[in-house]
Amino acid sequence: MNQRLVCSSFCTLLCQVVFCQDAAISSLRDAERLHAQGNYEQAVTAYDRALKEKPKLFEALVGKGRALIKLGKGLHALETCNEAVNERQSAVAFACRAEAYGRLGVDQGSQADWVQAALSDWQAALRLDPSLREAHRTLAGLFWRRGQKAEAIEEMKFHLGACPRICPDLAFSAGI
Repeated sequence: MNQRLVCSSFCTLLCQVVFCQDAAISSLRDAERLHAQGNYEQAVTAYDRALKEKPKLFEALVGKGRALIKLGKGLHALETCNEAVNERQSAVAFACRAEAYGRLGVDQGSQADWVQAALSDWQAALRLDPSLREAHRTLAGLFWRRGQKAEAIEEMKFHLGACPRICPDLAFSAGI
């Protein structure tokens, strides 16, 4: 009898875990579909459903952060992307937070602090994944706007795949 009760409790717990995973994954898939269609408000709602089922679901945190960025909700996006970084220090998480900092720079107007924070996170993302072209492209733009033309050109070389025909043209136009 006791053994049957333990087995029953274990089976119940296992079913709850499996159901929770299935519900979270289903909501995540819905959210990703909505996000890809540009339905960012609905995507955030679906990401929230996934996070309700599994609060630390990394993919949902990153997706929600990026959807909030698209909606222009920089502070809320930053909170969500911070959670993603705390959950998993990956290139994707740092890129998400860098995008949020960039959004805040646009929203708040005090760009210097936000730009420096974004720059740091893009560089952290590249330390973890040097092939992240999005980071190279964004860093090129940030460096260019800051007058750091040589750094901008180096980042653009990575973004363009170090194309030997295009990059010398960029260097020439930058006066380097």
